[in-house]
This record gives sequence, C-alpha cells and structure tokens, in this order.
Amino acid sequence: MSSIKTTSLNKKDAKRDIDYCLKNARTKKCMDEDYFTRNPHIYLNTSENVKEAVQSSVGEGSKVLTVASSGDYCLESIFRGADEVVNFDINQHQYYMTCLKYWAVLNLSYDEYCSCFRNFRRDDLLFMSDGLLRKAVSGFEREIAYPFWDRLIQERKREQDKVMEFLQSPSYKILTGYLGMHYPVGLIDYAINALDEYPEFRGGNALRIFESPEAKEDTYGYLMTEENFNTLKERLRKAKVSFQTSDIRRIKNRLYGEEDFNAIFLSNIPFYIPSKDFVSAVDDQIAPLLAPGGEISYYCQNMSADWMIARQQDPNYHVPITNFGRDYMMALNQEGVERCIASYAKLTENYDVELEEIPAYGGTPGILAPTDVKVLVRRK
Repeated sequence: MSSIKTTSLNKKDAKRDIDYCLKNARTKKCMDEDYFTRNPHIYLNTSENVKEAVQSSVGEGSKVLTVASSGDYCLESIFRGADEVVNFDINQHQYYMTCLKYWAVLNLSYDEYCSCFRNFRRDDLLFMSDGLLRKAVSGFEREIAYPFWDRLIQERKREQDKVMEFLQSPSYKILTGYLGMHYPVGLIDYAINALDEYPEFRGGNALRIFESPEAKEDTYGYLMTEENFNTLKERLRKAKVSFQTSDIRRIKNRLYGEEDFNAIFLSNIPFYIPSKDFVSAVDDQIAPLLAPGGEISYYCQNMSADWMIARQQDPNYHVPITNFGRDYMMALNQEGVERCIASYAKLTENYDVELEEIPAYGGTPGILAPTDVKVLVRRK
C-alpha cells in the first residue's frame, strides 16, 4: 500500500516518540518560537481555513511544499490535483499525524473518517476510538509510523474502557438519574481524558496529546461531501508524498536538490518567529525552491486585509510585546500580529505581495473577526 516516505525517522524513533508524548502529555510548554520543537502535543486538526488557502494555488499536476502540521494542507493539495507533496515540520511528531490521516483516508469510509477525527461532542465513543484507529492503520504494519499508533491505540482502548466503567458508576447515575441531566458520552470521554473535568476520575494520556480536537468541515474541501472524500481517496493512491523534519531556516538543505514547487504553504509561521528570520528564510531557503510562476503562501488568522495594510503604513503604530507564556490569545493578537505586519512590510521590498481576504476559520476561542488573510508572495 501507499506510504509517506521519510529519511528523518525510523521505527525506533517512533517507539521513543510515543513514549515521550504519553509521558509529557500533561505538560504545557511556553508559547514561544521554540514551542513546536519536540512538542508532545500533536495537532489533530488545523486552525486555518485550508480550503480557501489552497484552492486557488494548487491545480492539476502541481508540486507542493507544505508545513505538515495536522496533514490537512497535504490532503487538500492532493484533492485539488497535486501529484507530489513534500511535507516538513519542525516537530517530527506531526509526521505521525500526517501518516495517520493519509492511511485513514485510504482505509475508512467518509462517515467513519468524520466520526473519528471531526467532533468529540457526540453521543457515542467513535472520536479517536481504538476501533476506528485500528481500522485506519490496518495494512501499514511495516511503515515507520506504525509503532507510534499501535501503542497509542492500546492506550486509547484502556481510556475508553475506563469511560465505560464510569458510565456505570454511582456518580454518573446520580448525574443522569437524580438530577435528570444527560451528557453526550463523547463529551464525557473528552472531559475525563483531556480536561480533568472529573478530578475524582483520573483519565489516561492518549487523548490528551492532541491539540485542536475539533474540525469544521466547511474549512476542508475534501471533507465537504462524500464525493470529494472519495475523489481524494483515489488521488491519494497515485500521489507521491514525503516528509522531512526541518524548520524553514534549513529546509532547502534538507530537500537535497528538490525544487520547482508550484505552491509553498507556510501556514502561520510568521506569528512565531522574528520577522527578520522569516524574511531571511524566504530569501535563502524558500524562494529558490519555486518553479517559474510559483507562489509562497502564509496565513494570518483573523485580520482583515485593510486592517493589516493600514497598520503597516502607520509609522506610529506599535503593538505591545507580550509574554507568550502568560496569555497565548493575547500574544496571538498582539505580538503575532506585529510580526506578521513586519514580515509583510519587509517582503514587499523584493517580492510582489498580495493580500487576499478569505472567510475566517472561526474556531479560535476569543477571536470573532469574520475574515482571515492569505498572503501570496511571488518573485518580482
């Protein structure tokens, strides 16, 4: 069966990495530019409107370079017609998630895939369930990522078995019987195993390693209909997909001569690294990889294009710097915005830069803006 090639990892790494993730699942790292390095928390879904970010940049036969993250830029690109996708990520654990979704598309039905990955607020225990996960990885036992998921599935089964015990406990019967309250069992599963909502019932660590547990189906073109999903399934069988562990400061060197990418997706990297480092990486590592007419795209969450341009042109404007460890949402709106604006300003000196307003992902707590911004960078 098809697989995602990598020279960055092996099966021993996979066994070591799942041990690391499970052991550190209850820790939280400071939200700084080193946050994603060896982060034990893996992004299950994206927090960006991937459909809008990808659809105008990828066509039939495209060759794509993308940040791996949850694997959704890769899947959306293949759905839109890409023949080859090279994934990279500073956090090698995202390789395992990219593999899992790749396998799940091939092995699961549309309904099974949505039940497994999209929403835990259900009255069943299908979200990241051991049964659906086991079906997803079937046939890929020889792959590098398999030991990671094999161990996690075992831990996930233990978690859900304990949830079933809790549903038969006196505490739960009091909630549902005497108080007349009913909670979706999927929500109870998530509350016990990821949120510590029931302090008297200590859950496991498998579900706890996942960030962004909910997917909004209208932000994924490949999930909008069963027909789209089946189109992706067929295209995935023919596509060439690979992964490298790297950040954008070193990616050209890690690709060993790969070039001529029609589209390069950098997600929201400018939120997390100094603008001078980002622009330097574009100059030295990213732009040289473009095919003629190709474009680099990065994503600015919840800002209108007019707002961004106005702030960039205002010499008196300065967003206060905040401590990422103190309040992530405040930092995202302040320090991250400032970095994006500075990156935009510096890029316009040597590149043609276009801002495209797209519908907001809308799933980030505390941000209610109706639009996000897709930034397109092309050689002059």
